[in-house]
Amino acid sequence: MAGASIDSAGFYASRPGQVFKDSSPQSMNVGYLEGDETPYQTWEGMLSGKKLYVELHGDQLKIQAGRRKYTSNLGSAFKLPSEQTAALDFRGTDLYTYQGKGAHDNVLCIESLPAEVNRTTPYRSVYLLIEPLGKPRLYQLPMLYASCKGVSEDKQGTYMIPWWSPSTDSAPHNLSIEFFKLGPTGYTATGQRANATVVDDQIDKFVIDITE
Repeated sequence: MAGASIDSAGFYASRPGQVFKDSSPQSMNVGYLEGDETPYQTWEGMLSGKKLYVELHGDQLKIQAGRRKYTSNLGSAFKLPSEQTAALDFRGTDLYTYQGKGAHDNVLCIESLPAEVNRTTPYRSVYLLIEPLGKPRLYQLPMLYASCKGVSEDKQGTYMIPWWSPSTDSAPHNLSIEFFKLGPTGYTATGQRANATVVDDQIDKFVIDITE
């Protein structure tokens, strides 16, 4: 890949084990209750043969699969220490589903622009829910170049995400990409890294070199 320019989406597509590679985003429905200014975002569908209901009301996430119910505050999601809680924008929130062989293999991913953003930005609000039919675990992805398409799965079945951050070298427009595993207690560094050099000051065009 070194030497060829690529955007973040192309970089994610080139990664082995891209979880949502063949998934299309599904829009969530938006509605209001009388007297409540905060909209409800909802989605209903099937996952591993079970009916699944997803509801977002502000920062409250509710999941119902059969008799199982799960409720969580987005602020309680696992996230890196450098990250603040990211709000989802009801004007355009997409949901991705990944159906595995059992409850422990299913994944939901919710993505939008940060709330109230009206222009193109490299930041996204992205939340990943692992095991929505079993024992759910909620993660917030680092916002810079965050994408559901950035989630990958290694040969051991562990999910991984990239963290983009300004490089510590002398080049002002370079970024480093570090990969983290998602475990029961949060994020664990894998030691895998890449360097991304910005091309022509563009917001999403890089030459990326895998270093480790």
